[in-house]
Amino acid sequence: AVGAALGVTPNQFYSETRTTTLGFQEAADAYSEALEDAGFRSLGQGSDLGIEGTTNSVYAADDGELLIVVTLGAEAFDSDDLAGAKTSVPPDTTVVLLLYLPQ
Repeated sequence: AVGAALGVTPNQFYSETRTTTLGFQEAADAYSEALEDAGFRSLGQGSDLGIEGTTNSVYAADDGELLIVVTLGAEAFDSDDLAGAKTSVPPDTTVVLLLYLPQ
């Protein structure tokens, strides 16, 4: 589903999923700070996911490699799009998707 949304096939990107007790915006801010400290350049927000309680930001490494950070707060799993996954996410948990797109 993630690949389809990005318009890429599974062999064109790598992903990792993490969880945190931080709120979705706090998690996004923490990743932004850490990535920028590591030398990544923020390219700004990605397109609106249309789901309350989410963020997505795009970062570029010096060599042009791209990393997308998507945060899904607990309230995001109340949406029709993510309701099916709600039972898999502990209460008050933010899910962070890290998507690496090699160039």
